[in-house]
Amino acid sequence: MFNYDHIYKSFRSGKLEPFYENLYPGLLVYASRQLGDELSYLAEDCVQDAVMDSFNERHRLGNSMAWYSYILKSIFHRSVSLVRKNNSRNNYLDSGVVEHATPDLDVEILEQEALDMLYQAIETLPQKYRVILRMSFVEGLRNAEIAKRLG
Repeated sequence: MFNYDHIYKSFRSGKLEPFYENLYPGLLVYASRQLGDELSYLAEDCVQDAVMDSFNERHRLGNSMAWYSYILKSIFHRSVSLVRKNNSRNNYLDSGVVEHATPDLDVEILEQEALDMLYQAIETLPQKYRVILRMSFVEGLRNAEIAKRLG
């Protein structure tokens, strides 16, 4: 049994190690189950978003159970939203409308311009943020691994 009060107090003060060591793995499993096999790869994103939201709200949440419930509800709602979007996408793809669509040159140009703007914006970030992006997207590290590596 976890000492939720200790984990919550540590979390609230900015010490995240007890949370990541004790609760995080179970939250990943919970998110994976909510998302199902097809979307389980998004579990870490759901959990990280919920954790970030709860960290921002930590002073408003009065006790450990309110805090933990907040995280679980956030994960649930994010999962439901992703499953619904995926179902809508699948319904659209199954409708046959996509088979008749071909990418126009205009669309490809707009996509490339958007990517160029994104890369330019990334270059304006401070070095530390660029390192985090590289570790996440190029090296494929998870948020917890990046945090551990960067201290």
